[in-house]
Amino acid sequence: MPITDLVQQLGQLAVFGIPASVIVLLVVEVLKRFKVVSGDWAIPAALATGIVLSVANKLSELVPGFAAWYEVVIAGLMAGFVAAGMYDASATTIARAKALISNWLTPNE
Repeated sequence: MPITDLVQQLGQLAVFGIPASVIVLLVVEVLKRFKVVSGDWAIPAALATGIVLSVANKLSELVPGFAAWYEVVIAGLMAGFVAAGMYDASATTIARAKALISNWLTPNE
């Protein structure tokens, strides 16, 4: 198989329509935030996550009933990632708004 075909297939690797690279990125980011991995260990964690997703994708094709549960797990992970991201974004926005209001209400000397 030519390398261009391999690169094209990797770009198309998806888990129920979600690019696998996005899932790997999110899982590794969670591992880093919980200090499970750091520094140079992020790359092996990304590789291991990619391998696990790839094996699970293949199992979902081969094992009856596995695809349904796999989809449930991936959907739950994605819902959790989105909720966590929204929480972080709103907490940051609220903190910035409070700081701006506090600075605005504090008289200048």
